[in-house]
Amino acid sequence: MIDVIAFSPDGSMLAVGDGSSIQLWNLRTRRLIGALKAPGSSAYALAFSPDSSILAVGGQSETVPLWNPATLRQVGELSGHVDSVHAMAFNPTGTVLATGDARGTVRLWNAATRRPQGELNAHSNGVFALAFSPDGSILASAGWGKVVRLWDPVTRGLVQEFNTQHDSVSGLAFAPEGTMLAVGVDGEAQLWQLNVPGDLVRAVCGVAGRSLTRREWQLYLPPNEPYRSICTVSGGR
Repeated sequence: MIDVIAFSPDGSMLAVGDGSSIQLWNLRTRRLIGALKAPGSSAYALAFSPDSSILAVGGQSETVPLWNPATLRQVGELSGHVDSVHAMAFNPTGTVLATGDARGTVRLWNAATRRPQGELNAHSNGVFALAFSPDGSILASAGWGKVVRLWDPVTRGLVQEFNTQHDSVSGLAFAPEGTMLAVGVDGEAQLWQLNVPGDLVRAVCGVAGRSLTRREWQLYLPPNEPYRSICTVSGGR
């Protein structure tokens, strides 16, 4: 059974986690490059660096091995978690790697020196999805629970959080422009608008031509915007 997959950013390789091994495939020739051993007995997360020179592997272990996918040689290891690692993400420049464990801790690492840069007590029930925004200014985290949190990776402060109304989040992905976040929940994807202009309320009201329902408000307005009846009906009614 395939547990996790990842494409290299340069489009040349596909990494496939299958039980205790990770297979690397050449996408041009469709041939197997080789296999790597997963941490512990299972691979839970894979992350290529932006230049495709490093493959980080999270699994049933407190350590995160770093591999050179071209040579199939281990080039480093990150140590510091106290539980299995289930989520990972490089920032867009490849200078920072974020890793999340089953205890709910997110660790930030200097990708060049392999040294820790700080940590976040992100979720009390484990971290199972991480994603950096396209400009690297936001790190999104989620786990077994309804809440998705957005962090400043430099100050490690909480920027925003919102409730998905589902018990688990399986994946996170930012849109290329960074203003929308896709959240995988229970077999579906929710799209959340981020950094929305303040006049969006008026814009949405103009399209609707009436006051918004609470459901519409949740769908179209920022998560931190409290519901209120401010739309005016056309014609002054």
